[in-house]
Amino acid sequence: MNKQKAYIVLLMLAAIMIAGGDEYVITSSINYGNSAGFREIGPHIFDCDNDSNYEFTCHHQFNNGSYTERHIFIFEHAMPGDSFIMRRDYKDVGFPAGFGDFDSDGLGELLVIKRDSTDTIYVSTMEQADSFLYPDSITWICDSVYDGIKTPNVSTMMKGDSIDRIYGSGIPWLSSNTTNRGWYYYSPVGDNDYRINNTFLEDSFTSRMTAGDFDSDNYCDIIIAVHGSTYWLESVDSMQDSFTVVNKESYTTNLPDNYIILPDIDRDGKNEILTNKAKAWPTTYTFRIIEYDSVSYWDTIWTQTFEVPTDNDYVFGSDMSWGDTDGDGEYEMVISAGIDLYVFDILSDNTFEQKFYYRHDNFGMIQSHVRCHDFNGNGYDEIVFSGNGDDIGDDQTLIFEDSSVVLYIDSVVAYEGDSILEAGIDNDDYAVLYFSNRSNVPLINSTNIDSIFTLSSGHTWKDMTGSIKNCSWSADSTQCTVELSDSSGIPTIAVGDTIVPSREHIKIYTEDTPVKGRAVLRGSFSPSGITCNNKDTETDIYYDMSSGDISFSLKTPSQINLTLFDITGRQVKQVYSGYAQKGIYTEKLPDNLNSGVYYLNFKSALYNNILKILYIR
Repeated sequence: MNKQKAYIVLLMLAAIMIAGGDEYVITSSINYGNSAGFREIGPHIFDCDNDSNYEFTCHHQFNNGSYTERHIFIFEHAMPGDSFIMRRDYKDVGFPAGFGDFDSDGLGELLVIKRDSTDTIYVSTMEQADSFLYPDSITWICDSVYDGIKTPNVSTMMKGDSIDRIYGSGIPWLSSNTTNRGWYYYSPVGDNDYRINNTFLEDSFTSRMTAGDFDSDNYCDIIIAVHGSTYWLESVDSMQDSFTVVNKESYTTNLPDNYIILPDIDRDGKNEILTNKAKAWPTTYTFRIIEYDSVSYWDTIWTQTFEVPTDNDYVFGSDMSWGDTDGDGEYEMVISAGIDLYVFDILSDNTFEQKFYYRHDNFGMIQSHVRCHDFNGNGYDEIVFSGNGDDIGDDQTLIFEDSSVVLYIDSVVAYEGDSILEAGIDNDDYAVLYFSNRSNVPLINSTNIDSIFTLSSGHTWKDMTGSIKNCSWSADSTQCTVELSDSSGIPTIAVGDTIVPSREHIKIYTEDTPVKGRAVLRGSFSPSGITCNNKDTETDIYYDMSSGDISFSLKTPSQINLTLFDITGRQVKQVYSGYAQKGIYTEKLPDNLNSGVYYLNFKSALYNNILKILYIR
């Protein structure tokens, strides 16, 4: 299949229900690639361009006869709705392994691992040119040797300073494949410059590792597989420069393929560790959950083996994730085992119950991966199920979401009123809460609004006098409008706040079924386009969405450059360039501009800002 024929199909397909009252459906299907390839690292989820719409990475490959192209794709969730848009296609740069600000310069880097024809492995990063743009070029590369790096990943726990660090098993700088033991991590020493730190374990081959906090002491812990054994290592102090072995498990058969340090998913005060192992002929995937115990260090609380049909000789990997997929405020466990996807309810301490099962018969599965994230902000984590296709099929990534909820908060939007056009909240601004179904229309006023529609960060809907202007429901009881007041000081509600409706007060119409979910406040309380005001340079910038005009005012003369870029970072037009006296200036966007998201880069002698705008023809 030619790459140009790759497509995204947005579907609403019913999946197979095994148990429980939740129904998961496929809301998006992303089809890329045409040949089976080793997807060594699963999807990574991040907000690369800082617009509150999250992205995830996929690795797919295309068989072009004698040559195989390997691609990293970045897909972004498109609001509103459930669709995903491909934002980047990186050809033959390697495998995606994580995202973070590794050199602490305020710009994000995509971690990429590549193996060449001589089995040399390269660790590299692709950095953003700006915090609102996608990474486009490799800014750092460190070559490794043979098979000396395994399980590269990203952690903020090394050294206890919350810096994003690259880590993995193996010793990257050693020059022989017989000495790739121990593990490593990189620390920043400058812009795109790193120092490697190594920890040796013993003179033996290391394969898999993970970093986390398995004993809940907020120090970094390590689980690492060394030939025939698994070691658990604890930090000895807050600097986390050295580690001590606190547990060792020996294996007479092959070591597990993967280790994941989990949060306390069963809510018993103890963190858990998951291991999984694939075995061929017949193909089986065995999962085991170990719970941390200060006495024995390993206590198997759950184990299950799944037998999965496949037409591949080689079986590589399975995966596990967790998230609140049904909006009830508790974690569910999500497992991929080849072509099969499972969701388990975590009922209580050490108790798990299967609630959902899906089989994708078109995967000739070498491996599959899962991740959970709430992309559309409705309080329900979607499930990203990604796997390799067979020789005649496609690689595919499926997005699942629970569709059984009869009443949930769909979205919340801030609006600027027509009578007072001022930046920030004023006396005619309001917010509308949109629900999926008719509600019971409870009475909401100044006395109870903060408990019925709870805001994050301790924010309030009320002004300094403890008041809102009004709260009313639409005729069909699916929308609630909150009119704000600014008497004696504005309320602290802000765009980006998370709103959680009260399950006690908001219920479906004529029934006792409570609302589920939460939503992030979108929109703006300012007139369209008032995006910044800089008091130091006395500069105002205004974008009028209705006319497409861009206005800026100067109170001091300055050299001005105003440049328009598209979503890919390509320059569309130099809107203004020259020396400007103090005053107000208005420029037009190009007449042939397509609808979409653009970036305005405004530069003066003392001021540099990038504004994200939406243009609609």
